[in-house]
Amino acid sequence: MPGTVYVYPDATGFGASFGGLPVVVLNTSIPLDSITVENGNLVIKPTDGITGITVEQTDDLIDGTWTAITPTLLDDCILLPTTSAKGYYRLSNE
Repeated sequence: MPGTVYVYPDATGFGASFGGLPVVVLNTSIPLDSITVENGNLVIKPTDGITGITVEQTDDLIDGTWTAITPTLLDDCILLPTTSAKGYYRLSNE
């Protein structure tokens, strides 16, 4: 099964590939204060608030089809349900 290795910009020991898989350096343009799990939700608190952040979801990382979603917002946090057996999210600035 093909895959991709995602790393933070300050990660060490990675080149263009790792274990035969391509390496992608994550865009960390959204600084985060915290990521927690509360009441069945992934609670993401961006440092600079939630304005201008787009949230996308996919059920299949190999397919690569991402769909923009409207997450629940509460107290400058993004709440994403953890009830799905498989579900992946990504955040970006507009």
